[in-house]
Amino acid sequence: MAAPASKLVPVPTRETQPYWDGCKNHELHIQKCAACSHYQFYPRLYCTVCMSEKVEWVKALGRGKVLSFTIVYRPVTQAFAADVPYVVALITLDEGPQMMSNVVGCPP
Repeated sequence: MAAPASKLVPVPTRETQPYWDGCKNHELHIQKCAACSHYQFYPRLYCTVCMSEKVEWVKALGRGKVLSFTIVYRPVTQAFAADVPYVVALITLDEGPQMMSNVVGCPP
C-alpha cells in the first residue's frame, strides 16, 4: 500500500520570510509602503503604486469582505482528503489587498 501523500510546504524567500514568520504566530502580516501608505499582498521588494523600496511589514487587522467562495468536497490530492469539506474564499482585506484563504471556525 502506498504511503499517504503529504501537503507541499512553501519555501520562504527573502521577500516572503516575514509573512511565513507571522503565520507561525497565527498572525497575518502584509506589506505597507512607508512612502505612500499603500498596503499590498503578495510580498514584493517595492511598492506597486509608487515604486518605493520602503515597504514595511505590518500586522493586518484580520478583517475583510468575502467576494466569492467555494466549498471543496473533492480533494485536489490525497493529502487533502481528511480536510474536506473546506471553504476557499477570495477576500478583500479591510486594508485593501485581496487574497485567497481558507475560512475556518464555522461550518462550511
